[in-house]
Amino acid sequence: FSSAWRSSALASLILSLSQVHCNIVLYKKSSWLMTNTTANVGKSKPNTMWPKGTNNMRNKVYFSNEQKTISVDMNLKKLIRQTIKNALLQENFAYNAEVSVTFVTDELIHEINREHRHIDRPTDVLSFPLTDGHPEPEDILNGMVMLGDIVISGDTALRQSIEYGHSIEREVCFLVVHSMLHLLGYDHEVSKDDEVYMNQSCENILAGMGLFRAGHEPK
Repeated sequence: FSSAWRSSALASLILSLSQVHCNIVLYKKSSWLMTNTTANVGKSKPNTMWPKGTNNMRNKVYFSNEQKTISVDMNLKKLIRQTIKNALLQENFAYNAEVSVTFVTDELIHEINREHRHIDRPTDVLSFPLTDGHPEPEDILNGMVMLGDIVISGDTALRQSIEYGHSIEREVCFLVVHSMLHLLGYDHEVSKDDEVYMNQSCENILAGMGLFRAGHEPK
């Protein structure tokens, strides 16, 4: 079950959703551990490979863009890569990670949300973990763990950035941190403690990158 297969599977799903007269392609749910059913099984193992703040991590981030509302340019991709790295460092994740980040429209994320979570509305971000935050030996190949997939609605991200009065970069990176914590085993839908921790972690990571909430910039 390679990352290339996962990327093509997600691309096929998105392509099928964009075809007006095509049926939705359904994949085995065993391959897609949904965020609304992920058990609160604990946090990442202690980092045994590199200390916090190291630059030795070699993560792989795959991008796909199926929308035109926001520009997924090199600057945004660089920020997303750094956001993913910072989230892994904060959680003392002991491996390099593979993550895919796909930008879609409200229409497409609505379809995905309905088919996989049975929630009939668009949302800002969906997370598809491939582990529970504790990778098994079979999940690790040459020190690399396939964590899962992040799907972001460009339409909703832009609306929320305007509503909250901050940049689109800040909004996208917030959604990426939130989703990364889901991929690492946290779930605010089943644990109040996780909800509090996830919200605080998002703020801490983004503040460390200079991406502040409107009205909370340092004076």
